Amino acid sequence: MTQQRPPKPRSQIARKPTWIADVENQKRWIAEFAAKLREVEKTDATISAILGSDWVVRECATQVRLYADLSITVHLYQDRQLRGRRHVAALKTAIKGIAAAAAFYADAGNRSAEAQLRSYEADLSTILQRSKQAYSSKRHGRDRDHTILVRLHGFLEKHVGHVTNATLATLVSKAMEIDGQAGSERFTEETVRKNLNAFRGKNSAMMTLLARESEGVRNQNDAK
Repeated sequence: MTQQRPPKPRSQIARKPTWIADVENQKRWIAEFAAKLREVEKTDATISAILGSDWVVRECATQVRLYADLSITVHLYQDRQLRGRRHVAALKTAIKGIAAAAAFYADAGNRSAEAQLRSYEADLSTILQRSKQAYSSKRHGRDRDHTILVRLHGFLEKHVGHVTNATLATLVSKAMEIDGQAGSERFTEETVRKNLNAFRGKNSAMMTLLARESEGVRNQNDAK
């Protein structure tokens, strides 16, 4: 009698941290984060600039909290995998449709239309390959998702000017103090430098997507 293999256990879906949807909790956390930053603002002009705008403080605090919260890495990883599968599937559907349209125009003898569509097909095929790399199965950081740190760095440089690794380390360290992680890990300027250099050096496709994402947000803001 042939033995049946037991079904493979389904991978558990990481739950989104409850504080993300808890407005009051987030308000309290941001206020505490701002108070922590005021302790060091006289020694760091960038932090002083961050504190000069309530909106920048709120955005900065949210992103820093996401990065400092260890439970968010798995959730974001799984969410990115889902978005990646949808993105890749949409690209494949578009490429298939354009290829069919190009073949139709070729049969009809319309070489100009066929050439234009083949150009679109080639462009989307390039985007598809980059997307497969960007949404690969690897996580972007063992304990923390470094895409958050890259986004935070870009956001702050856009709104308050040049941001050093030392400032980023201070921001994350203050968040860790609030969450009771201060004694579990030393988050230093060197830690930030290594994390950013490793991410940027090994994830060129994701860096391209992040740059496009940033450009899209900038265009939306300019249109308002």
